[in-house]
Amino acid sequence: MFEVKNDFIFRFPDQYFRNDSGVQLIRNEVKTLTLLKKHLNISIPTPQFVSDDPSSPYMGYEKLDGIPLSRIFLSLKKEVLKQLSLDISSFLSQLHSPELTKSFPNQNFSLKGYKQEWKTFYQKTQDEIFPLLTKSQKRWIAKLFTIFLDEEENFEFEPKVIHGDFDISNILYDPKTKHISGIVDFEETRIYDPAADLLFFNEGDSFLKVILKNYKYEINTGFVNRMKFLYGRAGLAYIFFGYKNNLPGMVKTGKEMLIKRMKQFPLK
Repeated sequence: MFEVKNDFIFRFPDQYFRNDSGVQLIRNEVKTLTLLKKHLNISIPTPQFVSDDPSSPYMGYEKLDGIPLSRIFLSLKKEVLKQLSLDISSFLSQLHSPELTKSFPNQNFSLKGYKQEWKTFYQKTQDEIFPLLTKSQKRWIAKLFTIFLDEEENFEFEPKVIHGDFDISNILYDPKTKHISGIVDFEETRIYDPAADLLFFNEGDSFLKVILKNYKYEINTGFVNRMKFLYGRAGLAYIFFGYKNNLPGMVKTGKEMLIKRMKQFPLK
């Protein structure tokens, strides 16, 4: 990502996606942003410069007001954090609305396919990643997936349009208004499990509780279980990518995430 003349943001897929996959990511994000603008009352990027050249795909848009929330989160007062959690729940309630989901291009998401996706992921984890892990890490992962896959309630939900990479690094904060000023990075937006957008376990219990309390749609036991599972397995994605692309630093980051999640959610 590059900032140009303090007015524009240009985003390029990294070296691993400067190919047909990168082109498709750019095309999908442009279409997604155009559609979402009709349904959201918060600022999101408006693509103005787009290239689908496989050698260097990119998207450029006018810079949105605000700074990444991740840069300032720890310094904010409780009352400000409460307001931000309300802003987040409002945004997600709009994004996850049935009306938006109906208008979104059909991507053939199915609950049966969702379960099979995680069965396949777990098998790949055992085959390719387990040799890199300790016994306690392998036991925890096995328990995490077994509990998740064995509970049918985890596969009885209404799929929604999700952001797909929704964390405080992609949320913009306006220090003047003390509100969220915009949301960025929609390249992974798709129809999927809405629980994937509420994984704010690192930001503290009170922050997450306000989001869940004010989220417009039902939060049942299955929803919370899926949140914990999706959060728990996140480090494995880093380990996979690092292992496949000979990036030891990313493998290390994934292992650190895994260790942290094991401490947060001990499984016996």
